[in-house]
Amino acid sequence: MRELDPAFSFAALVAGPANHLAIAACRALAEAAVPPFNPLYVQAGSGQGKTHLLQAIGALRASIDPRTSVRYVPWDDIAAELRAVRSLGQGTDLLRALEEAELLLLDDVQRLRDQPWCREGLVTMLEARVIHRRPTVLTSRIGPANLLGPDDPAARLLGGGLVVEIGPPDASMREEIIRRRAADAGIRFGPAVVDEVVGLPLASARDLLGAVNRLIAFQAVSPAPLDPSQARVLITGVLDEESPGPAWDAEVSAGAGAGLIPPFPPVGPEDADEFGSFLSEIVAGISEQVDRWRARVGDAILRWEAEGFHTARLHALLDQELPAQPEKVLERFETDVAALRRLADEVVELAPDLAEHEALRDPDQLAVAEQLLEQARTRGLAGHAPIDHLQFDDLIEGPSNRAAFQAFREAAAAPGGALNPLVLVGDSGSGKTHLLHGFGNALHASGVVGVVCLSAQALSGEVEEAIRDGRLAWWRRRFQWVGALLVDDVHLLAGHPAVQDVLLELMDQLLADRRQTVLTSALPLAELAGLAPQLLGRLAAGASFELTRPDREVRRGVVRQMLTATEAGEDAAVIDYLAERPVDSVRPLQIMVQRVLRAAESHQTALNLALARDMLEGHARAARPAQARPGMLGPTVGGARLREKLVEVWPAARERLMEDFR
Repeated sequence: MRELDPAFSFAALVAGPANHLAIAACRALAEAAVPPFNPLYVQAGSGQGKTHLLQAIGALRASIDPRTSVRYVPWDDIAAELRAVRSLGQGTDLLRALEEAELLLLDDVQRLRDQPWCREGLVTMLEARVIHRRPTVLTSRIGPANLLGPDDPAARLLGGGLVVEIGPPDASMREEIIRRRAADAGIRFGPAVVDEVVGLPLASARDLLGAVNRLIAFQAVSPAPLDPSQARVLITGVLDEESPGPAWDAEVSAGAGAGLIPPFPPVGPEDADEFGSFLSEIVAGISEQVDRWRARVGDAILRWEAEGFHTARLHALLDQELPAQPEKVLERFETDVAALRRLADEVVELAPDLAEHEALRDPDQLAVAEQLLEQARTRGLAGHAPIDHLQFDDLIEGPSNRAAFQAFREAAAAPGGALNPLVLVGDSGSGKTHLLHGFGNALHASGVVGVVCLSAQALSGEVEEAIRDGRLAWWRRRFQWVGALLVDDVHLLAGHPAVQDVLLELMDQLLADRRQTVLTSALPLAELAGLAPQLLGRLAAGASFELTRPDREVRRGVVRQMLTATEAGEDAAVIDYLAERPVDSVRPLQIMVQRVLRAAESHQTALNLALARDMLEGHARAARPAQARPGMLGPTVGGARLREKLVEVWPAARERLMEDFR
């Protein structure tokens, strides 16, 4: 996928009869929220402005809605991807991105005619886009029937949208093109010169621009305005011996004599050869400059192709007659190659099976290479993402946890800021793991790439295995790019000094790069034993918050949340009763609510206050014989009690009361 060129806009297009319909159709598709036709097929000869028009669609759409994913792709990029799929069984990432793009712009699809093995991939992608109403615009030098054959279903698919054609510019368009190009260069041609150029047999708008560029180059070194005969000779290379040469005044001749400007001899029929020689000298001077930069570009092509890189950008530079700032193009190409090398090195290290992907050798596909790197990194950390269903918004907030919740909100809004590292202390069942994963999901939703959330046990297992296998350096490289590191139950790292050293090194790197770290512990920092003083120092230097025993507001919220989908969801008496039961943390409260819900299900009735009381206080069981043995009674299978058949029995109320407060 390539970047859109900001110079290619609708405003920069010269409109006329030859392209009026094409411009109107392209603008309508770019402006519409729902495509009025799909696909749009633009047919035009070489140099007639189809690439300009294609990129203008993307620029307009992006200006209307910057959130729209616009993809501009020359056909050669797709062909390379399909070649990788065919030969290596790899390389579907670009095709998937193109299929899902909200606006897809495909350039020069006429090359498909010489690549029949690409046909199926193109048809599959277009069919999916048409079904999902995602607009696609294609440009080609030939029509759909000539591209695939009149009876080919794919040709009917392409022609099922709208096919528009761009023809050669007429006289009015050619005149406007000349005037605009001259104005951009800060040069003004006389009306007679413009008329002369308009009348020359130039096949396309591109040829016309090339001719105007010659005139601009000549005018830049000439002291006098061009006349029509000079313009014709410069463009066609044919000297008209019957046309009179330009007249030179005394001021121009004086300037030439002083060496300030090149001599411009008077030309007439008798000395036409001298005028031709003068023009040849001017053209030779320009050609010498062109030859120098062409030689540099040619050397660069040989160098980079020898190293295995694609050089389509440099070949395109050679196709231009007078490119703008070729030196900068070469410098940018070298910069992109260096960036591509860095990306390729990391991709190959993390995912060797991606080493043969075409994007890793094409500086024009840096965006695809970056996607490959993200894929390789994600693959290397499979299983370490936050648990999807543990969301921050599902947690119940109250006075007992409000300070911790507010701290996590602030850290999510400004990760890596003042609250870094962030330490959360809470007993088992207090909800700290849910809060940790919810925070990780919030970071991911805000755009933080590479949020890693893992338990202390998992961290210990991975690091100790890497040490045993001699792959600790590789393990570190996998984690050095993460956007945020969240570690649950750090107190369990006591007795694992090697793991603590690795965690401390990783934390120092993340803290230096202002990337967020969060750790949870079942014990307050002052009570942590078995952790290295350096690690304890990092934790103490951060912000620490505690989840205490849930208050009534939290308990009511948890109960209401669990009963939402039941008939008791709006029964205030049941909610208040369950919320008032004494619990030390959220988990036993959840277990208690699940018990009464199972009891209601087993009785095949809706949960109500009486049933909840009977289940939790045992009024119905209080009438059992006093000689009943305390404990859990029920049938067994193979010596194991069936949990759903167990009955809790207490011979005395005081024993039941003690059980309630455990």
